[in-house]
Amino acid sequence: MSDVDSHRKRILILGGYGVFGGRLAELLSDIPTIELLICGRDISRAEAFCRRYTGRAHALPLALDRADIAAGLLTHRPDLVVDASGPFQDYGSERYGVISACIAAGIDYLDFADAADFVFGVSAFDARARQAGVFVLSRVSSFPVLTAAVLREMAKTMDIVSVEGGIAPSPYAGIGLNVMRAVVGYAGAPVKLRRGRATFHGVGLGESMRFTIAVPGRLPLRNLRFSLVDVPDLQVLPPEHPTLTDIWMGAGPVPESLHRMLNLLARSRAALTLPSLQPFSRLFYAVLNRMRFGEHRGGMFVRARGLADGRAAERSWHLLAEGDDGPYIPSMAIEAVVRKWLARDRPAAGARSGVRALELADYDALFQGRRSTADFVNPKPKPLSTARFSDRPTPRFPHGSRTCMGVPMRARGADRRR
Repeated sequence: MSDVDSHRKRILILGGYGVFGGRLAELLSDIPTIELLICGRDISRAEAFCRRYTGRAHALPLALDRADIAAGLLTHRPDLVVDASGPFQDYGSERYGVISACIAAGIDYLDFADAADFVFGVSAFDARARQAGVFVLSRVSSFPVLTAAVLREMAKTMDIVSVEGGIAPSPYAGIGLNVMRAVVGYAGAPVKLRRGRATFHGVGLGESMRFTIAVPGRLPLRNLRFSLVDVPDLQVLPPEHPTLTDIWMGAGPVPESLHRMLNLLARSRAALTLPSLQPFSRLFYAVLNRMRFGEHRGGMFVRARGLADGRAAERSWHLLAEGDDGPYIPSMAIEAVVRKWLARDRPAAGARSGVRALELADYDALFQGRRSTADFVNPKPKPLSTARFSDRPTPRFPHGSRTCMGVPMRARGADRRR
């Protein structure tokens, strides 16, 4: 091994040739001091990715199944493991096997986990991670890292009572099969969130609202339909804001015709207690990745309502990502953490969600030189006596329903527009 090789930091990416892992590898391609182990069960796909890979970082293909991670860590001795495989909802009884192996081997760990229960449970490994002197950060992605950073900025001027957020991917962004398995898997299933200060179970992809993402001074996205998704934000953000009573997070995929079809299937599954729709994942994966038309733009929003100086206040944050910028945003959080880690600014030891991994200023630096623009919008505050927090656009529930997953609820508006 050369002197250069011996000083390279070795980063093992499980699912390194997939959508999120591959984009992370591209974002890190300008760093000559790292070696990327592009891992997965299919060595031919790993080899094909490495042949296409260009950049100053060194990429090596590796056949490695997560079930064999302990032996793989001993053999290849990475300095950092990034789990970009998934679907995390399907990890079963050994769901934390990679985390346990990393802690035992004294190796730092990051992941893209999109399963709220998985991320919420990572803190159980905190004491072990601290004792081993390693950091374990779960769900280091725009939901909830960027969402949390935005809300911390908003909380400087208001007490946050309710939060709504959504992500609107470009129709040209592409979606991985594992991501589709996860989404279709929770369609029509109970999704844990907070509503009226209490734990509540909504219907995955069965509740919808509309919103227009509009950065001041920029052409807005068209008014989009967003539907409830099972993301870690729903569980890891409420403890960050003691005054928070309600939280809702959605996705706005297009075309809307396919989106509405998923809504109908989700509501049918919930109403008729049908089995999981996951067997249809490949069908939706194929259709969604072929129906690419419309503007190549995406975006994200976070809207908070609460109190500021005794008055009802509302603030919203809007992000527009032009062209190919949008698909890379979910991987930018881990990019930022890796760059800080390489600069000896490593996260504190312990196991937790990535909710405090970055601040908004870190994202501002990441967006520099890209076609991504974000800004806050601050409607004029209302006097407390005339404001109603129930004015917020409310998710749409199955037609005529006064219950959601068996929990009584009051009647709500349907598909009200911003």
